[in-house]
Amino acid sequence: MNTQRKFTLGCFALLLVSSLPALRADATATSTPPPPPPAHGKGEGHGPAQRLQMIAEKLSLTPEQKTKLEPIVKAEAAEIKAVLDDQSLSRPARREKMMAIGKKYRPQIQALLTPEQQAKFKEIRQDMRQEMREHRKGDKN
Repeated sequence: MNTQRKFTLGCFALLLVSSLPALRADATATSTPPPPPPAHGKGEGHGPAQRLQMIAEKLSLTPEQKTKLEPIVKAEAAEIKAVLDDQSLSRPARREKMMAIGKKYRPQIQALLTPEQQAKFKEIRQDMRQEMREHRKGDKN
């Protein structure tokens, strides 16, 4: 996987972390939590299960919310994978499709959140966008 694709995948995965995600965690489980995903930009640890788990933790989702989010996150992840795997797309076309996927699924996710969770979700997404902007500026220098 080339560096540009890894960066694009990693950045978009970060955006998705704040707007999606999917691991059904047993609310009564007493096992130790899984290790954290690999560092950003490595192309690993950004699957739907990891994203849902991250969202669940950051937004304090209920087991019912996690269950309802899982199919949404999986569907979104499948669409994202198809776009990332489509080598015929130019970078602007890929970005456009990724943005459309986010706009398609974001309202479905927000509908499952409480007002407090929605505010936190918005804040997380803004932080991710800022991180991406800073990362892109660093790549241009």
